[in-house]
Amino acid sequence: MSFDFWGAAKREFILLRLANTGRSVSSQVVVPILIGVWTGFSTHLLAISEFMFWGILSSLAITQLTLFLLTINSPFAAESFVQAARLEDQGNLLKDEVRRLANAQMVTFMWPFMEREYAKRQISQHSEVREVCAEMLAPIVAGRDTHFGIVPGEIWSFTVYLFDPSSKSLKPVWREKSETHPSSGPTRNWERGHGHVGMAFAKGEAIITQDASNPEESDLISPPKEKRREYDSTTYRAFAAIPIGGGLPDDKNGGSECVGVLVATSDAAMRFDKSNAFLLRHLASTLANVLERANIDSRLVWEEER
Repeated sequence: MSFDFWGAAKREFILLRLANTGRSVSSQVVVPILIGVWTGFSTHLLAISEFMFWGILSSLAITQLTLFLLTINSPFAAESFVQAARLEDQGNLLKDEVRRLANAQMVTFMWPFMEREYAKRQISQHSEVREVCAEMLAPIVAGRDTHFGIVPGEIWSFTVYLFDPSSKSLKPVWREKSETHPSSGPTRNWERGHGHVGMAFAKGEAIITQDASNPEESDLISPPKEKRREYDSTTYRAFAAIPIGGGLPDDKNGGSECVGVLVATSDAAMRFDKSNAFLLRHLASTLANVLERANIDSRLVWEEER
């Protein structure tokens, strides 16, 4: 069992504060009153017993001295409380990180079992691929707050694009988004090299943008004018575009071995980084294996759409 450092620090501060209060009351009220009363009757008390008089007076003095020696001054106690608060904040951050990693580990353990199950099926149609994507991304969507820190009210989306050889474009095969997402109607298709989706597909590399409002970042992945929407700049402020597959060039898929792109977006800056995007990378790799092992023909996937 781990030691509760911040809890111990808080308890120590409370004890210090109580001790300071007791010393203050004793030194300013109790002891002066007792000494005043005791010395006021000194003549009578000395007549009764000098030992009793001086013994009790000495006891009061010793009590005052003991309280003083056992009490740390108030400024130090306040510093102890501040330090305890900082330790508690650090502890909460560590707890959140441990919880995120534990949940991510559980998800990554589950995907290989799903991959083997899908390999047994004869998947070829658009609806079947969409079902696979929905099942594999379900824990990501449900745990978006834990995995990426997405909070209620945030505008987010997760989308899987697959390459359609006939149109030479990336088409959305599955998508989940927040209720407040401003997009409506069919999701945009992306040509190779266009926008962050097409760019990730063309390069075969992940594109992670923490704040698209930064001109240096937005200029590199800005889509063609005809593809832009008025809500793009505010809705897609942070995103991670992860290639599904990748490696050596393959003319069949327009110059890339990638079969598609997994995309996560948010209207909150700094939402995605290399640390939390590893889960998306793992999922994209598993999706690539599923599509390959199931022997899916991309032409059949889009047959229903034409």
